[in-house]
Amino acid sequence: MTSTTFVDQQTVIMASWLNDVNTATYTTVPANTTAIAGKAALGANTDITSLGGLTTPLSQGQGGTGATTTAGARTNLGAAASGLATASGLTQSTNKLLGRTTASTGAIEEISVGTGLIFAAGSLSAATSVQVQPISASVAANALTISASALALDFRSATLTSGTVTPISGTPSNLVVPSGATLGTTNAIQSDLYILALNNAGTIELAVVNSTGGVDLSETGVISTTAISAAATSASVIYSTTAHTNVAYRVIGLIRSTQATAGTWATAPSLIQGAGGQAVTAMSSFGYGQTWQDVTASRSLGTSYYNTTGKTIFVEIILDIAVSTTASGIVNGFTKWQHFAQSAATRGTIVLLVPAGGSYSANTGTVVSNGWNEYR
Repeated sequence: MTSTTFVDQQTVIMASWLNDVNTATYTTVPANTTAIAGKAALGANTDITSLGGLTTPLSQGQGGTGATTTAGARTNLGAAASGLATASGLTQSTNKLLGRTTASTGAIEEISVGTGLIFAAGSLSAATSVQVQPISASVAANALTISASALALDFRSATLTSGTVTPISGTPSNLVVPSGATLGTTNAIQSDLYILALNNAGTIELAVVNSTGGVDLSETGVISTTAISAAATSASVIYSTTAHTNVAYRVIGLIRSTQATAGTWATAPSLIQGAGGQAVTAMSSFGYGQTWQDVTASRSLGTSYYNTTGKTIFVEIILDIAVSTTASGIVNGFTKWQHFAQSAATRGTIVLLVPAGGSYSANTGTVVSNGWNEYR
């Protein structure tokens, strides 16, 4: 038997010829037109909805990632490992937010935290007015650790001729007074240590100084500090973690302490007081930030001088007075003190209390060596 198959686009015809029979039997088989019509054609296709069975990842040039895993895809595309814009893979400055303030579509920018806001511990919150600054202090291993939290302070300009104010918020790093650093304190004698906040280029840094050092802390100027170490033994030096020159500052509190051995910080402070309200306001009164100073070399009798310190000062002038001569001390044009040598030359002392801005002078006699001293 001979068999022949004919195929066209519509049907398959099979013909069979039987021996000795001049007839043919035909069987018509329906074509699988649906399956053929569903095949993707050569060239551009718009009807592919899914692909299955691929074992080789599509390259980036083919519109893929070149990877078989999510992590691999991020790596190949240069994305952050966690897939978040704020995770590793980006560099960002401290205390900045990410966003864009430029009035157009473009790259992400760093945005500074504005006035009245605090960005700390992963949270952005409104800075509320603080009546008393939050400070703390503790002793351990013969060292004193000073800290402050959530500060929101306005600093004057470091340029004395400018009235510009710079608001800064944040929590400063702790200041550690190491063992051996006496800060000018005395064994078994109570001392008051003033705590300062420095404007270190937009970051708050802590500093400390002994109240007996006579340092002006009126906040009307700038200060310089020395890096703290075990050699920090002066009452008249302001100490901070790193040294600074001519920086603006704020007084944020005081710590009262009595240590059996100066420089061995073993006893907890008896008072920790943040500045604010009426607290620490005594610093602006007479006796705070002032010391006795020998000004003999810069003073002369009969010349008027002016108290420009901003506080009341005390003047003491020791004179050798000739017989039948009256030595006088004058404040703001008023004679406030007189000493008369009646029958013999004598030595006398003139004492004057001079208000801020007041003038003062002494008119007669000879000032003895180291005899003109001022508490200023």
